[in-house]
Amino acid sequence: MKAIRLIKPRRRTYQSGDKEGIYRVCLQTGDAGQDASALYKNASLLGDLYVGPYLAFQPEHAWVIEDDVGICGYVLAVKDTSCYQNWFMTEWLPEIQKNRQAPVSGVEPESPDDALLASLFDFSMYQPSWLPLFPAHFHIELLERIQGKGYGTQWMMEMLKSLQKQGCQGVHLGMHP
Repeated sequence: MKAIRLIKPRRRTYQSGDKEGIYRVCLQTGDAGQDASALYKNASLLGDLYVGPYLAFQPEHAWVIEDDVGICGYVLAVKDTSCYQNWFMTEWLPEIQKNRQAPVSGVEPESPDDALLASLFDFSMYQPSWLPLFPAHFHIELLERIQGKGYGTQWMMEMLKSLQKQGCQGVHLGMHP
């Protein structure tokens, strides 16, 4: 068996042909950082909810992480969370609801797919009192093969600098415990 030497992952700007690979990373990290492929039968729904809107809203803040194996992570950001939330609720969400059927009200979801689908039709955005002080936010997901090597910290710092150069006053980041 021949050993494979992985080339240091690199960051680049998102291109439209990257969507499938980014959705795959979302699914492979969709269970609190672990692979959620076995949990969801509808592989695109997780990406439609948690990745696709960022790619559509501000693609200039979408970074692809890749190595010699392929896309292995991403960093997605928005400068203004309130503006993003308004766009998400009025433009994005109705489009992804369009070809999907709302679950029957009052019926407990039977699967993770059902629960995710239900969230599409009962979605709410948060507006904490501190949001004006920290208007931007971002997501970072890395596959296991590149975790624990300092890359995530490096790319988060680069995104913070990029947002700061654009006049962003503050950033918030949510994390799974």
